Amino acid sequence: MYQIDSPNAVAAMPAPEPAGLPGWFNAGNPALGIPYTTMTNDWANGIQGELLGILVAAGIAPDKAQTNQVLTGIEMLIQRQAGVFAQDTGAANALVISPALAVTALIAGHKFTVKVNAANTGATTLKVNALEPVPIKTITGAALSAGALPAGGIVQFCYDGTNFQVI
Repeated sequence: MYQIDSPNAVAAMPAPEPAGLPGWFNAGNPALGIPYTTMTNDWANGIQGELLGILVAAGIAPDKAQTNQVLTGIEMLIQRQAGVFAQDTGAANALVISPALAVTALIAGHKFTVKVNAANTGATTLKVNALEPVPIKTITGAALSAGALPAGGIVQFCYDGTNFQVI
């Protein structure tokens, strides 16, 4: 998904015309004098804006070479809301998960439900896919104490923009 970038495109969205009667596209019928529906820049700009809004909300940079970004963005937004279940493959104090839909950036509110591989013995991090490990804190912002994450336990984490919090 990428914004139109033809030579005559404008840098800012023009003010839309006043709303008319909502309707549907019509193929027209020249034999009966029925004109086809004319696509307007207002309609195209609205669709483009809606699609780009999905990418912005998901934290995805528009890429002209990608044709699945809107789908990926919707999936990421659903996962962020519902949470993602993943098996930890890391060691004590260094959880590692690889969700089926790769997470390329963490955004505040991202939730993960994790089956912990090994009990922690102190301060702990969570690494998601190839991203840098992020500290896990309690809801009050304190480092985890030993045993806060039991081996085999299922724990939910929420990214607050800086750390993961146990919720």
